[in-house]
Amino acid sequence: MSVGEPTIANSVSVSVVLQRQDVTSGRWSSVRWELLGVVVGEPLAAHDAGRRLIHADTAYRRYLWPGYTLTLHRDSAEDYWHNLMGVNPLVFAVCREDENREPHPFLVTVDGDEATSFSEADDLVLSAPMPAELYKRVENFVVHYYRPQQPKKRQRKNWTEESASAGKASRNRHARADKSA
Repeated sequence: MSVGEPTIANSVSVSVVLQRQDVTSGRWSSVRWELLGVVVGEPLAAHDAGRRLIHADTAYRRYLWPGYTLTLHRDSAEDYWHNLMGVNPLVFAVCREDENREPHPFLVTVDGDEATSFSEADDLVLSAPMPAELYKRVENFVVHYYRPQQPKKRQRKNWTEESASAGKASRNRHARADKSA
């Protein structure tokens, strides 16, 4: 980056909104968690960290988790680009269970590869559509930092020459073995 170029913000304060729904099927009941979305901005994120109940009724409860920072990294710009070019750009909340076996978000990201790696490590990864304000910030970051790699055409190997020389070497070894026997 040269002198005089504008710097692009690489972090955004966000709050996470999770919804808990009790699901029953016959005699069985379970809990389903869903990421309703993220709220971008300082006012909500500046409040004390920890879960706050923001809505409850008989079907579900919604919780607000303020105080998260979504950080964008230059080396992940291509992953952000792929997310933005998808049909439905997503934001991901990566959660771990607390002592009450309820999910506690610990990371918010827009990098699908990063979210997948946490999912493969048995962390709960929830996704929701990316809000327009966050989309604009990520898009600005990608436009500024992502430079697509020029596709390189592979040189085709001439397998006929290689196999011919390998066959010749094999025949020579067998001929030497026959002479020594």
